[in-house]
Amino acid sequence: MSVKNGMKPAAQKLEQSETDFFAPQDGGLLSIPPRVKQWLEEKGWEARFVNALEMQKAGGYHKNGWRVAKLPADVYTPDFSMGGDADGYLRRGDAVLAVLPKEHANKRRTQLADKSKRQQGIQSQAAEELRGMMKGNNIKGKIHEGYEDNE
Repeated sequence: MSVKNGMKPAAQKLEQSETDFFAPQDGGLLSIPPRVKQWLEEKGWEARFVNALEMQKAGGYHKNGWRVAKLPADVYTPDFSMGGDADGYLRRGDAVLAVLPKEHANKRRTQLADKSKRQQGIQSQAAEELRGMMKGNNIKGKIHEGYEDNE
C-alpha cells in the first residue's frame, strides 16, 4: 500500500471498503449472535431488523406484523459496543431485532413473489400490445421490457 503526501490512492480505499460493514453475515453490524439464532430457530421465529423509531411512532405496530423481540438474559448478553440494550433488545443504531413466526414470513414471501410475477406479466403483456401496434402501423423500433410506464 503506497501513501503519497499522507493520503492513500482512491483505488486502494475502494478495495478496503468492499467488505460490507452492514452485511448480516457473521461479524457484520447487522449480524445476529449464534446463541440468539439458535433460540429463534427453537421458537420457530424468523428475525430481521426494523426501524425502532418508526415502530415507536406507530405504537409498536409494523405493517407486516413484525414484533420487537425481547431476548431472555440466558440467550443474549448485551454487547454495548455493538448497540446492545440492557432490557434485552438487540439494537443496532436505529434498528431493533424483530420477529415473525416462520409460517407468516413464508406466506409473506410467497405473496410478494406472486405479486412480482403478476407485475412482470402485466409489463410483458403491455410490451406485446405495443409491438403489435408498431407492427400493424409499419413502425420499426424496439420495446425494452421493464421501462414502460404502467401507471
